[in-house]
Amino acid sequence: MAYRLSDILIIIIILLCTVQSPMYAWFDRGLDDTLVEMRKLFNQRELVQMYDNYVHNDIKDDIIKLIIAMKTEKTDEYKIALRLNYKNVKQYHNASSRDILIRFFDLMRNPRYKQPSNIKNSAYLRIALSLSLLFSFLDNGMELVDKKIGLKCAMLTYKGNNFTMKIYFYYQNGKWFLTDGRQCF
Repeated sequence: MAYRLSDILIIIIILLCTVQSPMYAWFDRGLDDTLVEMRKLFNQRELVQMYDNYVHNDIKDDIIKLIIAMKTEKTDEYKIALRLNYKNVKQYHNASSRDILIRFFDLMRNPRYKQPSNIKNSAYLRIALSLSLLFSFLDNGMELVDKKIGLKCAMLTYKGNNFTMKIYFYYQNGKWFLTDGRQCF
């Protein structure tokens, strides 16, 4: 019994339409597993490990540039050194970008101050805002409401705490990385 090409295509289309699993599951390539692992690390407050393992290099480069700009700007450098738990400004200036990044995450995990900072250094404020928003989609009260997955990019929408976030992931070298979406457009 010979089938014509059109009959075969109709059968394939019918099978695809009746499959119970969503189409994105075919090329999810571990995004759900990545989100589970990120949530686990977030709950354990392993922010540096999450940053190292799941943040795209473009964002890491941007953060390093901001750290360099923060040290160059010199506005409120004494307050920044104190806030990041350095003994003095010299120790702060001699610190590597990596050490400063770790201290930012440590300050997020263990806040030592009850009052907001009155630091006016624009790069410091941008770093603090960027790092605090980076993993905020994993916070309590945030719920995944939409997921769009493509071959290289995924856009996830989270809602909660009177806030809506669009989160982008980029698939590279067999792994999903958190990004700002610039690779997707």
